[in-house]
Amino acid sequence: MDKKQLQALANELAKISTPQKISVSSIVC
Repeated sequence: MDKKQLQALANELAKISTPQKISVSSIVC
């Protein structure tokens, strides 16, 4: 997946649940 796509996905997840965004950010980093 593209990093931009992952970032967009992380942003969408952040709207639903903040802990989800943290998990995605950890994977990206």
